[in-house]
Amino acid sequence: MSSNGDPGDAEPDEGGSSGGHVGPIVFSDPDARRRLEQSGEVVTFRTSQRTTGETWWRKSRTGEKMGDCRVELIGPVDSSDRSAIRDYHRDAGFRSAREWEEAIEEFHGELPEGYLYRVTSDEIWAECESCHTYSPEVATVGRGPNVTNLCPDCRRLPGGSQSGEGGDHAE
Repeated sequence: MSSNGDPGDAEPDEGGSSGGHVGPIVFSDPDARRRLEQSGEVVTFRTSQRTTGETWWRKSRTGEKMGDCRVELIGPVDSSDRSAIRDYHRDAGFRSAREWEEAIEEFHGELPEGYLYRVTSDEIWAECESCHTYSPEVATVGRGPNVTNLCPDCRRLPGGSQSGEGGDHAE
């Protein structure tokens, strides 16, 4: 299932932002997480209001911090007017509004009223071309035809970037 921001994953409602504590936001859905990691932005549907402002995100309710982010309220989604879903489906990572609605319905059993939030991060994650993990620490190494993206662990391997030459070390 791909609900981009798992609507039910929000931390308990803390009543909006007033400059106080902003609870972390949970992205257990891998598609929502990947979009945030790779583009630095994702729009997410939540069934209840949550705090906004500077915070951090994690993969599960009790998981460790994965990165810093900002949460901004876009607005409510009314059951009689789904224009917000149409307007933001691409920012949520869906090809169509209907696809996003179906993902929300699959998660909740219906298309409930809720809220849209924009979550942004300055950390852009990339895939290591050797071990295929995603990390904000992946760096482009090498020159010319030997350019590759490697995580810190793979850069330390023979043929990695310690010499600045990069190259294919996955063999």
